[in-house]
Amino acid sequence: MGAAVAEMPDIKLDPKSASLLKDYLNERDRLNEVTWRKAAGLDRPEKTLPGSGGGQAGAEKLFSVARLLKAVKNMPKEALYKEYGAFEGDAIVPAPIRAMIQPETWKYFPINMAPEHRAKMMESMASQIAVKAGLFESSGVEGGALIPQQFIAQLQMIPLELFDVANYCNRIPVGSPVVNIPRINDTTHATNVFGGIQVYWQQEGVALNQVQPAFGTVSLTSKKLTGFTEVTNELLADSAISVDTLLTSLFRQAMAWFLNKAIIRGSGVGEPLGLLNALDSNSVGPVLSVAKETNQVAATLVYANIVKMWSRLYPMWRPRSIWLANPDVQPQLQQLALTVGVAGSAAYLPANGLAGQPFETLFGRPILYTEHCSTIGTQGDIILGDFTQYLIGDRQQMTMAVSEHYAFNTDQTAFRLTQRLDGKPWMTAALTPANGTSKLTSFVVLDARS
Repeated sequence: MGAAVAEMPDIKLDPKSASLLKDYLNERDRLNEVTWRKAAGLDRPEKTLPGSGGGQAGAEKLFSVARLLKAVKNMPKEALYKEYGAFEGDAIVPAPIRAMIQPETWKYFPINMAPEHRAKMMESMASQIAVKAGLFESSGVEGGALIPQQFIAQLQMIPLELFDVANYCNRIPVGSPVVNIPRINDTTHATNVFGGIQVYWQQEGVALNQVQPAFGTVSLTSKKLTGFTEVTNELLADSAISVDTLLTSLFRQAMAWFLNKAIIRGSGVGEPLGLLNALDSNSVGPVLSVAKETNQVAATLVYANIVKMWSRLYPMWRPRSIWLANPDVQPQLQQLALTVGVAGSAAYLPANGLAGQPFETLFGRPILYTEHCSTIGTQGDIILGDFTQYLIGDRQQMTMAVSEHYAFNTDQTAFRLTQRLDGKPWMTAALTPANGTSKLTSFVVLDARS
């Protein structure tokens, strides 16, 4: 008697794969061995199985039903025979590959299985093939082409900073491209105030001393900030989102963003003079840079840095001051501590630690995070100042012009946005106090820690 037939596992196939496999098996049965071997190219001794990889796992993967179904999908029968002819059976599969396949695995391959196993498989597939007439939305040709696509007019984008540094500044409408604003040249209180005024305690009948203040001017020369783009008239007509409204919003935000950048980092040439380029140490402005602590670790912020920055801000300007910081500084703020000997206490977090709302203030003044500040450890990563001491001369508010004629020959509409202004700190130098060795000013930055 022949050996007992092993139990055939229950095979679950999706209808399309089952149909493909049925066609494959039926077509193979109609070929005699000679035709099959010739079509498969197995008459060449060097023929090996494609894509088998290495080891038993590779062979099992190649010979699995799932691998076979994936390979035969939509494949011409001639190409199928040439690619997978080596499945013919035990006798004609190359010995090295055959040796890697366990007997229990080998007996269940569709091409090699016993007739009773194949009959059971075909019977199992019959009920599944019955649903082949159904339609599927996952395939375009089988019904998916009937499913409409929806467009949701909600444009996703990264928002820019929610605050406008310029709105904290002293913005002055000007009627000329060049304006001069008077100021008092007050750089020291060592012996007088207001650049030269000193009063005396004198006796009766003594001649009075004549004094006078020192005056100067702040000159603002308007610079032009522009934006320009062209849009095809087809896009303007067909877009589900109003393109002109969108462009107005995007350019308005962009111009405010770049103005913020200029107030902090502007060179003063063709653009406003930024705080980081108006340093007292370079004799070009009032901004003081506080030195790092002795042996301070690179790219850190310590309690003493904050205290010293606050101490250099002129007391009369502290009530209106704000802090600007790069987001990279925030982790250092969250870990800020007042060290006392070998102990210390948190100097920034609320009493219940990270579970509570952080104190987004330092010395009672708000902290605003901006990517225009330098990264942590670089000069200007945190800035303190009373921004009303920064002048902005507004010559022209943002204006948008639209032209259908500029790009008439390409059927495009041009959008142009312009704004004219200038800005700088009005002080030319920091103030030397009547007593003390440290200067005071309207803007303070922290020096590099590297």
